[in-house]
Amino acid sequence: KTVYTPEAKGQTVDTLTRFALEKAGITPDQKVNFVYAPAQEIVQLFKEGKINFAALPEPFVALALEGSNGTIVLDYQEYWSEESGAVNGIPIAGLFVKRDFYQENPDTVEDVVQTFSESIRWANEHPEESIEASSQLISIPSNIMLASLQRLKFEYVTASQCKQEVLDFLHTIQNVYPEGIKLIPPDDFFAE
Repeated sequence: KTVYTPEAKGQTVDTLTRFALEKAGITPDQKVNFVYAPAQEIVQLFKEGKINFAALPEPFVALALEGSNGTIVLDYQEYWSEESGAVNGIPIAGLFVKRDFYQENPDTVEDVVQTFSESIRWANEHPEESIEASSQLISIPSNIMLASLQRLKFEYVTASQCKQEVLDFLHTIQNVYPEGIKLIPPDDFFAE
């Protein structure tokens, strides 16, 4: 079989697909081939019926499903939570600041963190309004963004609350793709 996935080896859905295959006793790159391409190209090939398997993140999942006879056979967030016991799912994004700036400007950093946290809460409570605001910056149709939000989970989790889950995830990725993550950050990398 061949799985199409975005961009290059080592991104999240690629690594988790490889992890799941290995866990099932299937050797990636021997029994399953991977093809890397731009996500929009994969969506188009899938919708045209030219490929059978696509491992995609949102909103490309919603784009691929729109007007096609495709179906989701693996939700990566659910899969990872079940496999790892993670409460917060896959750590997809983070808010980073240089340590010296953080130490010299703690109030500014706290203001940014608070604003970031409040904006996520507001967006979750007002999905239609957040989609309308986002549509001015992102050229994805509103119906696709809304469909994506049905499967996405946005929440602000402090570094101290998710540190162990992030480290567990990074160790898993490192085991699957050691050349992609050569160094796991030390404990003091995470702000308390």
